[in-house]
Amino acid sequence: MISAAVAGLLLVGCKGHGSSSIPQALTNWVWESGSNAANSLGYYASMGSATTTGYPSGRYAAMTWKDSGGQFWVFSGAGAPNDMWKFNTSTLQWTWMTSPATGTTASPASYGTLQTAAASNLPGARNAGSTWTDASGNLWMFGGYGTDTNGLAGYMNDMWSYSPTTGWWTWVNGSASAGSLAPYEFGTMGTASSLNQPNPRSNAASWTSQSGVFYLFGGEGYLNSTVGVQNDLWSFSPANGWAWIGGSNVLNGGGNGVYGTKGTASATNQPGARQSATTWTDSSGNFWMFGGTGIDSVGSNGQLNDLWSYSTTTNQWTWVNGNATVNGIGSYGTNNAAATTNQPGARSGATGWVDTSGNFWLFGGYGINSTGTLVILNDLWEYQTSSKEWVWVNGSYNGNITGYYGAINSASSSNMPGSRYYASGWTDSSGVFWIFGGLGYDAVGTNGRLSDVWKFTP
Repeated sequence: MISAAVAGLLLVGCKGHGSSSIPQALTNWVWESGSNAANSLGYYASMGSATTTGYPSGRYAAMTWKDSGGQFWVFSGAGAPNDMWKFNTSTLQWTWMTSPATGTTASPASYGTLQTAAASNLPGARNAGSTWTDASGNLWMFGGYGTDTNGLAGYMNDMWSYSPTTGWWTWVNGSASAGSLAPYEFGTMGTASSLNQPNPRSNAASWTSQSGVFYLFGGEGYLNSTVGVQNDLWSFSPANGWAWIGGSNVLNGGGNGVYGTKGTASATNQPGARQSATTWTDSSGNFWMFGGTGIDSVGSNGQLNDLWSYSTTTNQWTWVNGNATVNGIGSYGTNNAAATTNQPGARSGATGWVDTSGNFWLFGGYGINSTGTLVILNDLWEYQTSSKEWVWVNGSYNGNITGYYGAINSASSSNMPGSRYYASGWTDSSGVFWIFGGLGYDAVGTNGRLSDVWKFTP
């Protein structure tokens, strides 16, 4: 679930486009599709047919995937029904793939028979679930905050797979009920079992290993009749089921984050419990995680800007960069210049990519700007993995920025997405970055659910 403290903030008094805090040297951003107005209802054209006019309604924290052909898939999201869409980056066209019949009314969840695909199966509407794509091209989804088989809203721990070939969903495991009605089982740490099941949660960090194993870390969950953040680490494969492999099986991680020595892996290192972190995977198969909302080294709860890596070989965490305490202020330095002192401000709900050189990119989020104020951000950062330095590439160090869209499908040095968080992002086969939706500012400074698609060419 998008936490109430975050989702309830629709900030006003935004800085206009053209503020001196925004570098104007790039022509890399292009508005490619969707509406430049917040809270758009979208346009539901003919189901199953790609069109130049159809596009999804405004939404954030959607479940998203990239298929083997490089096309981008979107399911549901906050403020949206349980619809499925596909976007083709070559034709710039959306295809509406599954019900409901309108952008405002969700269809009831239909679980069908466990582990049996059917045309009538359909997950309920939800947001902030975890997703991955398997080697066969099937799309997988776990949990989130949504609507269960009884129409009740809550944290979920159901797992689904979707076949782009047949267009059918399969309920794979987990409960068809939400919250307190959903059973869970941690089992023995390090041992996979068909009986194991993570507790219901949303906004977890996730990765897929080079061998196709899915990993899940933390999130905001429902555990022992209480809601809080977690720092448990799980692995899942269809052959072996779930295994709890690290972290705590109690809320808030059982205490403070254990940072150890910066740059040094240790079996005792442990990131604090958190939700809405940004993740990447490097060329060696190591997992990386930045920020989120959660617990720091002294037990304070707030916005984080710590950078961690995790080795699936040693099963150890390394604190790489950033602060060990919450609410770190952004240190922007000189635009487009790497420096050891540069540091993105603490934030949650940012969007991340990996470029063709193996560097990590970070865009936006809800967090701390250069003056220590909590805002919605639109700054763009690159983390250079070779030098281990951050570069402020573009966007405002103030935050709360109105988007400048320019002409659709046209690059301009003035183009810049508005501040937003919980946007969806992916890279295409050419290494170009794409962003869809999120919660933030449109072309006239209205804050709401977005349906725009942007392209950034590094």
